[in-house]
Parts: sequence; structure tokens; C-alpha cells
Amino acid sequence: MLGNLLVFAVGLSWIVNAVTIGPTGRLVINNKRIAPDGFLRPSTLAGDTFPGPVIVGKKGDRFSINVTNHLTDPSMYRATTVHWHGVFQNGTNWADGGAMVSQCPIVQNSSFL
Repeated sequence: MLGNLLVFAVGLSWIVNAVTIGPTGRLVINNKRIAPDGFLRPSTLAGDTFPGPVIVGKKGDRFSINVTNHLTDPSMYRATTVHWHGVFQNGTNWADGGAMVSQCPIVQNSSFL
């Protein structure tokens, strides 16, 4: 039982040490080699952390997150978008979603506010 609790506590340790931004800030999307499961692999990170930063706000806040694309890995797509789960997007669906579906992609070395 104690072993299971320890694994659970270690698994949630990122919550305590989480990086937070919001409701205004800058979010850089970049490539980095990380080993989240013990095996080094190329990845895409938001805010240079794994897992990505926690975006915080309260009801009524107006979010202004400048997303900058610094993707460089030629083995991956280098254009990106951000889907804002949990953020009410009434009238702004052009700023939320999949590339070429509801939002134009953020191309390499560009940003989107």
C-alpha cells in the first residue's frame, strides 16, 4: 500500500512544481529531447516544460497569451496551433483549433496573440 501511495505522490509532483501563466503572458512552443518515460525522444513542448504550464485565470478574465512558434525539428511539423480547452470561444473560433480547420497555423518563428 505504501509503495502505491509513493508512486502516486511522485506521479503528481509536477502539480506542486507547475509553471503557471495567465491570464496574460507568453507561451513559446519549441522542440526538445526529453525522456518522460525513461527513453529519450524528440518532443514538442509548450513553455519549455513537460507537462506544459498551467494557464490560470478566474471567471471574467480576458486572456491574452502570445503563442510563439520556435519549432525546428525537421522530422516533425513545424507549424502549430493551440486549442484552448475550457476557454469559452464564442465569436472567436478563428483563434482556436486545428490548423487549416478553424485557425491558420502559426508558422515557424512567428507568433499569434
